[in-house]
Amino acid sequence: MGNFFKSINNSATDTLYGQASEFVSVTGNSPQIPVILYFFCEYSILFQLFIGIAFVFCTLVMMKQLNFLLNTKELGIERHNVGAVVYCSENVPFKEILEQMPNVTKYLSGFQTPIPKMYFSTFKIKEWEGKTTDSEQYIDLEDETINQEYADFFGVEVLEGSMLDEKDGKNMVVINEAAVKTFGWTQPVGKKIDKLGRHYIVKGVIKNISYNAPIHPVAPAMFFFAG
Repeated sequence: MGNFFKSINNSATDTLYGQASEFVSVTGNSPQIPVILYFFCEYSILFQLFIGIAFVFCTLVMMKQLNFLLNTKELGIERHNVGAVVYCSENVPFKEILEQMPNVTKYLSGFQTPIPKMYFSTFKIKEWEGKTTDSEQYIDLEDETINQEYADFFGVEVLEGSMLDEKDGKNMVVINEAAVKTFGWTQPVGKKIDKLGRHYIVKGVIKNISYNAPIHPVAPAMFFFAG
C-alpha cells in the first residue's frame, strides 16, 4: 500500500521528518514526499473548493437575474406573450391574417417594435423651463411617439398627468422619469421644453421603459402623439 503519511509504532502514531525537515518519511520503504509538494496538494484542494463555491454563487446570481427579467414589472413595458412581426409590403393583409388566428387576442400596428428597439432619433435640448439663463448645458433627448392604444397594449404606466390624445395638438408631449430627473423638475406637468425654436408643454410623465438590459440606464425621452 504505502500511500499513507503515518508511522505506526507499538505505543503511538508518530510522524517522522527527514533531513532539515524538508521531507516527510513513513514506515517501511515508502517514498519521501517534499514538504512543498505536500502543502501544494493541501492548498490545491482548498483552491478547488473555493472555485466550486464561486461557480455555485454565480449560478444563483444568474438565476435570480433571469427570474427578475421574466417576472419583474420594473422594465416599464409588458413583454410576456407579445410578439413582433416586421413587414415592409403594404399589400399584405396582416390584420386580417391575425384576426383569423385564435391565439391572438389583440394586435397593434403603426409602431416600431420596442424590444428590440429598432428606430429612434436623438436631439439636443438647449432651453427648458427652470434652466439657469447663463448655463450652456444641453440635454440629449430621445424623440419617440406614443398614444393611449400603445400604452394599453404594452402596459405603459402614466405616473403624472395624462396620456396624449388627438385633441392635444402638436405642442403637447409626455416625458419619462429619466427626463424629469435630468431636467431637475419636481412638478413636471405643465413645464415647457424648447426644441429647435418650438415650445412644447409636458402633459404627462410615464414610467421609464427599459429597451435594453437593466444594467444600462434609461435615456431621457420625449414622446409625441402618434396619430
